[in-house]
Amino acid sequence: MLARLVSAAASMILLVGCFGRTHVEGPGAEPPPLPPEAIPAPMPAPMPAPAEPLPDETDRPAPRILAAAVPVGEVEQPVEVPDGMVQLTVLVSNQSFTVDPVHLVAEVDGHIFLDREFLVEGQHSWWRYEIAVWPGDHVIRVATVDPAPEADVIVPLSVDADRRWVVVDFWAGGDEGDARFTAQVSNTPVAFA
Repeated sequence: MLARLVSAAASMILLVGCFGRTHVEGPGAEPPPLPPEAIPAPMPAPMPAPAEPLPDETDRPAPRILAAAVPVGEVEQPVEVPDGMVQLTVLVSNQSFTVDPVHLVAEVDGHIFLDREFLVEGQHSWWRYEIAVWPGDHVIRVATVDPAPEADVIVPLSVDADRRWVVVDFWAGGDEGDARFTAQVSNTPVAFA
């Protein structure tokens, strides 16, 4: 019996030494504090803070997503735009061979309409998002998400009764180096080569 007790005590000492435990587990025992490297870092916000303040968006009616992530080149299917709203077509592309894929988040008037990765795919790949907005002034914002280099673009636009097209391209590397966006707003459909 004494031999078993000594053997059990030796095993306990060996376990304590191997795992660095300084307490005995059991009912009422307190767990040891976690080392700092075991505590997960807080999750980053999905949309980084804008480089400049955005206009007050609290009184704006929410936009409606009509079609999301449709590859440009597929036959454009008509979408039903609710009465009184205007169709806004947003085309997004990754034009960077350096950052491929790139994770982007985009919003219109503070409402996120895309949160996904984009491949460069030979720089001939745009994804179409159809959104219904109320006539008036709007703000589209697109930003990179870690681990991509930090970049964002704010696109102000005024929408009346006519459809609008917005093209946003992400670029990084090359002659200009830093990550950046280009954006274009058009009153007519945009053609790509």
